[in-house]
Amino acid sequence: MPRHYFHVTHDGPRTDDVIGVELPNRKAAFDEATRTCGEMMKDIDGQLAVGTDWKMEVVDGSKAKRARPQPVKAARGRPVGAS
Repeated sequence: MPRHYFHVTHDGPRTDDVIGVELPNRKAAFDEATRTCGEMMKDIDGQLAVGTDWKMEVVDGSKAKRARPQPVKAARGRPVGAS
């Protein structure tokens, strides 16, 4: 099973995942990224400043990009995720 790494950029330099996790395929990596992004957004709990970028990039063991959820950007006047 290939190992996938979940790198996070939050308004500055990227923080590389050096441990990774073994997942069977690209869909499983995307599903894990989606769950992890949701958990991380809960932890931020409204503290993402307006105009701040946040993104997660998923790469497999070959370092090829495999799944990339859309970057989250704080919107003026409403919290991230608000409709």
